[in-house]
Amino acid sequence: MNEVKQETINKQWLYGQGWTIQEAANYLGVHRVHLNLVLSGERSSKRLMAKVVKLPHKKLELRKNIKK
Repeated sequence: MNEVKQETINKQWLYGQGWTIQEAANYLGVHRVHLNLVLSGERSSKRLMAKVVKLPHKKLELRKNIKK
């Protein structure tokens, strides 16, 4: 029997791909609260989850240095 392990797409998965909630929301053109609710399972959106899965992998930057 061939079993395919399905990854759970959540906030930790998103961080592992190098994205913060805010960066991913901006990139996908949605509000960060909506994305957060979808990733936490409190709201359902197959269309948004399909876009999240296709996000390119990048290096995670939690805080960007702001030069004054």
